[in-house]
Amino acid sequence: MTDPQQRSCRFVLLSRCYRLLRARLLIGIIDPRKWKMKVVRDQWLSSEMVSMVEKMQPDVICIGSMPPGGLAHTRYLCKRLRKRYPQLKIVVGRWGLKRHQEENRQRIREACADHVTMTLLETRDHLQAWLPILAQGSTAQRDRKRLKEEVRG
Repeated sequence: MTDPQQRSCRFVLLSRCYRLLRARLLIGIIDPRKWKMKVVRDQWLSSEMVSMVEKMQPDVICIGSMPPGGLAHTRYLCKRLRKRYPQLKIVVGRWGLKRHQEENRQRIREACADHVTMTLLETRDHLQAWLPILAQGSTAQRDRKRLKEEVRG
């Protein structure tokens, strides 16, 4: 069996076009040996993005949200993802916010995010803290899927 610490987790970052630079910066600070990361621009409707998540089956979703604006859309997307995937880990990066940080954190948490970060480094550190738990869970999910396929075959 693969050591969970050595297995990479699937990570999807949803980011608007103008936030793509920040998203690319986050990719640069995430260890590619531990994370399989994909950036998806959230130019689609929330329902389309929820469907995309189903196809990708990530271990973690990160919603990149930068002020000004974006808070209502971020909360709405977060609620939709949580309703459809109650076990999925959701982190929201509200990067670049200088004022009202705690108010924003609270409002996003109320929308069902597991964690809200305010900087890229805070996002990276939080993902690193989740890694051992996620790796064990995703390994178990893949083992169950493999067993189902073996039973069918």
